[in-house]
Amino acid sequence: MSSMPYPTASDLIDFVTSATIPVGFAEMFMAAASRAWERDTRWQPFLSSGAIETATFSRMRGEALFGGDIGFLSVSNVAIDGLVMPPSRYELKYRNTNGPARAIFFHDFQTRALGSPVVTGVFGYCLTLPDDAQLAILQKGAAAAFRWLSSSAAGDVRSETAGPVKIEYSVSQGQDRISRCEAEYNDAVSRYRRSDI
Repeated sequence: MSSMPYPTASDLIDFVTSATIPVGFAEMFMAAASRAWERDTRWQPFLSSGAIETATFSRMRGEALFGGDIGFLSVSNVAIDGLVMPPSRYELKYRNTNGPARAIFFHDFQTRALGSPVVTGVFGYCLTLPDDAQLAILQKGAAAAFRWLSSSAAGDVRSETAGPVKIEYSVSQGQDRISRCEAEYNDAVSRYRRSDI
């Protein structure tokens, strides 16, 4: 299954149609917005590459291994101190139906007494970026773009010229748009933010 990538500079330029943003700046804004999304939602990664990876965890809590910032989309192998656990000795636990497993629970006490687990699987929150997450990341990039446009304006009015079209707009109105973009981003983050179990 292929993953839908994070929004790009082209997506931002299309999204912010009322202003001219140099491609290099748009790339910078979107890269920062994607990093902010993972930091703010507390999922590392949020968007999985779909590749099978291996992660070593330092410890378990009781009979459970919590992924921390990692979500378990699938698990193909669990080993503790080099001993491969059969799937019948553990199960993935989900916090809710929307999202990855948050923990691996082990069924017997002997497993809990062993050392550091090594898990092989697909990690992340999702394989395909949800539409509202895509829009939120664009909103974060747009807020940065509007902030940049506003900071380079002289006075309260800024103008952009593209061929025969000249657009003038108020920098203070731009602040309102920045606030709206940031509020919509924050609303989406709150829906996806990883909470402790």
